[in-house]
Amino acid sequence: MMNPLPQELPPSSLDVVRDLARRIFRDRPVEQTPLLASFAASLVSRPQALRVAYEMHAVVEAFPRFLAALLANDLDPVLRSIVVDNLYEEQGRMHDAAVHLTTYRALLVELGHRGPPSAIPRPSTGVVAYVRSMLDLCGRGPVAEAAAALAVVEDHVARASYVIGRWVAGELPEAPDRHFRVHETLDLRHADELYALAAHYWDAGLSRDVEHGIAMGSYLHRRLWADVFETAFAGAVE
Repeated sequence: MMNPLPQELPPSSLDVVRDLARRIFRDRPVEQTPLLASFAASLVSRPQALRVAYEMHAVVEAFPRFLAALLANDLDPVLRSIVVDNLYEEQGRMHDAAVHLTTYRALLVELGHRGPPSAIPRPSTGVVAYVRSMLDLCGRGPVAEAAAALAVVEDHVARASYVIGRWVAGELPEAPDRHFRVHETLDLRHADELYALAAHYWDAGLSRDVEHGIAMGSYLHRRLWADVFETAFAGAVE
């Protein structure tokens, strides 16, 4: 007698939430946005790359505050360890040389930055708007929405890190790039952890908040990249 074929298991809430988000990446690949496409095609000069890096410095600097804002939101205590561990990794797991902001600033030096961190130019209006929007979303928006949005942002950063990391390897072969090599894998794991967090709220009946968070995270980060591209490549100076 033949064994019956195994029944296909229904998708988990994590699968559903993650697929909702990654369907956007499949339909509108972020690698094809003008900013990342320029890096992928090696159409970026070092001065342009430094300008992009200056703009994104404000986001790297603010990212631990996004996580801290989510912790301070109405986050289920059982799930706080996910965000705490993410924040701990932002701090280099208490190794000063591995703090993410430190490794990013080391890359700025390789790109041509001179002077202390205080000499880094102020970001453009678009970057400031992104940071403030994310802080408000993570700290004061519905917690399910915030978790989903932050998951999508981590997903974006991982994909960008892969593209820009390849540009760094080609243009600055001697640069000890620890930042992007770490983030292209680390942030995919962080995205999955935050998708799992959002899936918890999906199961709790907050699917509409999760869906809105996915849309918000995708919109805000694509808008950020569009603004950075305009500033660095179209000569828009604010």
